[in-house]
Amino acid sequence: MEKEIIRKIIESVIAEHGGEATKKVVLYHLEYILKINPGDALERPEDFVKALKIIYGSFESHIEAEICRKLAEEYRVDYSGNSIVELAKELKNKRASK
Repeated sequence: MEKEIIRKIIESVIAEHGGEATKKVVLYHLEYILKINPGDALERPEDFVKALKIIYGSFESHIEAEICRKLAEEYRVDYSGNSIVELAKELKNKRASK
């Protein structure tokens, strides 16, 4: 269930910045070319960010920041950064403190 939520958030950000056709192409590259499941973004954040950089180049930072904002909102975390790697650490720490 959690992976589905993460995937839907990532898909929505990709679609917002290029439409449905772009979303399909990016997801294909993530999953079949780069072997990264979007639902695993918080489990493999470094790999996910590398994949975004390969696909988006310098625009990656904008996509990453938007994904972070939406994930932080979903998980109700007070996170204003723009790093998926740092957000993943923050969420891990939040879970460990419960």
